[in-house]
Amino acid sequence: MTYCRRHLLGLSVYRSGKEKEIARVKDVVLDLKSARAIGVALESDHLWQSMKYLPWENIVSVAPKELSFYQEKPLKNLGKRREKQLAGLWIGQRLFSPNGADWGTVADLVLEENWQLAGVYVSQGLWQDMVRGWQFLHWVDIQPILPVNKR
Repeated sequence: MTYCRRHLLGLSVYRSGKEKEIARVKDVVLDLKSARAIGVALESDHLWQSMKYLPWENIVSVAPKELSFYQEKPLKNLGKRREKQLAGLWIGQRLFSPNGADWGTVADLVLEENWQLAGVYVSQGLWQDMVRGWQFLHWVDIQPILPVNKR
């Protein structure tokens, strides 16, 4: 099973065994060095409250409309470093091959069931998308050309 980033956005987040929604998924947090998703960022209910972060190891299940987790500790603050790792920052970015050919614009990221990055969907413009749909590029093919954030 694979997950697209766009399908995870907006999922209701529940503590395992509880019925009250505590948040919604705002984005996926990536670690490009290990080529995997390391958690999800949660929407904040309050304007001045920082975004919270839920690591994947605490997630119990992902269903079509909800995500549940087991956690004894409070949710962590996302922090400035992880804000720079949000998958949403890749959406809309142009991708070029090593020889400079334009591959298109990143439309979505695809995750495997173990949260490894499988690849990206690339849009090549409205007309091309209508004729051929989004093009899938495997992560191993594009990883060498991506600038890895060393901060």
